[in-house]
Amino acid sequence: MAEEQSCLGVVLAGGESRRMGANKAFMTYHRLPQWQHCAELMKEYCGEVLISGRNDKKDQDAYVWIEDAPEFAGSGPISGILTLHHRFPGKDFLVLGCDYPLLRHKELKDLMEWADKSGSVAFASPDDGQPEPLIAYYSSSLLDALQQAWKEGARSLRKQLIAQHIPLINASEPEALMSADTPEKAEIANVLIRAGFTSFE
Repeated sequence: MAEEQSCLGVVLAGGESRRMGANKAFMTYHRLPQWQHCAELMKEYCGEVLISGRNDKKDQDAYVWIEDAPEFAGSGPISGILTLHHRFPGKDFLVLGCDYPLLRHKELKDLMEWADKSGSVAFASPDDGQPEPLIAYYSSSLLDALQQAWKEGARSLRKQLIAQHIPLINASEPEALMSADTPEKAEIANVLIRAGFTSFE
């Protein structure tokens, strides 16, 4: 069960951004680099926020960046999550990827309310109804299960969330869950933001 300020906030900022053609973590939609915007959103819900990714810029001192441990590296988001679970065993994680510039406080509040009831929870993708593993609350017991699955060869976060039967919730406005992972979607996000769809509602 989630308790206010007891979880660890994890911003996943280590993706390769091949489809975007630019580093999604450093794109700016809300006056801050997206990694920092995500961290600022999460501060209200977590006792500490860490950034999962490589720290190779000088303007990142406000938050601690943690690179993937060698034993987990090379497998995408699950690498960052398990690296941090190894360093912070027993902690629940609120996880947010840098792909979601339209995500607001409303969605994070909904996620945390459900986490209070059920422990682990994720949003359902508006596209296919499957878990969105990068907008999710991971209980420490789920993280233990992911680590065991890793040892058995599992590498897909989404498949593991399905296998663990974690509860899914729907966003009241599906646009909030749009993954801006291409230049075209980034432009759509910017259009919606200029029209008043804000992450700080």
